Amino acid sequence: MLEFRRVLFRSEAGAQHFVYRAKSKAGPYTRISKFPVDGDSYLDENPAREEAAYLVRALKLTRSGCGSYTNLSQGVFVSVR
Repeated sequence: MLEFRRVLFRSEAGAQHFVYRAKSKAGPYTRISKFPVDGDSYLDENPAREEAAYLVRALKLTRSGCGSYTNLSQGVFVSVR
């Protein structure tokens, strides 16, 4: 039987996200989204059978007078059973 887990989060317009997963909220976290995610959800196609914790970090391209860089947020934690 295939199992999926959808991780929902709020998104600022134009932001993309990286999604990370750990066995507990304490970590360690491993990035499970290979590429930045658009929108406000991520479908974990290989979820852990036990309780899992997710970390979602927004990234946004920021431009300044010196050039541009990708700015990562601190992240938001989500626990799933």
